[in-house]
Amino acid sequence: MELSNLKSGEQGRVSGIFADNKLKNRLKMCNLQVGKKVKCIRHAPFGGIMIECDGICLGLRKELAKNITLQKVEVNA
Repeated sequence: MELSNLKSGEQGRVSGIFADNKLKNRLKMCNLQVGKKVKCIRHAPFGGIMIECDGICLGLRKELAKNITLQKVEVNA
């Protein structure tokens, strides 16, 4: 599943990032890398997405979020 398809409140574990090395390194500096758990905070009105990864909130463009794949993680109630 793509990160852009994650709904508000849902969580997933990053399984792949399909971007150039410069962008991968930039995301890595924000602690967004393969194996990390992310949570969707909300979707922006014009297609962006706000996520939380290790306590860091990130805003990503929809185009970038489509290039990040996840395995969905169930949230414990």
